[in-house]
Amino acid sequence: MKKSAIAKIEKEIDEKTKLPYEIKDKIKKEVFTNIVVSAVIITYFIFIVLGSKRSYKKC
Repeated sequence: MKKSAIAKIEKEIDEKTKLPYEIKDKIKKEVFTNIVVSAVIITYFIFIVLGSKRSYKKC
C-alpha cells in the first residue's frame, strides 16, 4: 500500500474513535455524580453501623 493511503486510513480511524467534547463532558458529569452519591451512601451505612454498635444494652 502507498504511504498516503495508510496515512488516510489512520486519519479516518482517529476521527471515528475520538469522542466529541460534549459527550466527554456529559460522561464526566455522570461519573462525578455517581461518585458523590456512592460516597454519601457509604457514609450513611457507616453511621448506621457505628450507631448500632453503641445502642445495644448490657445485660
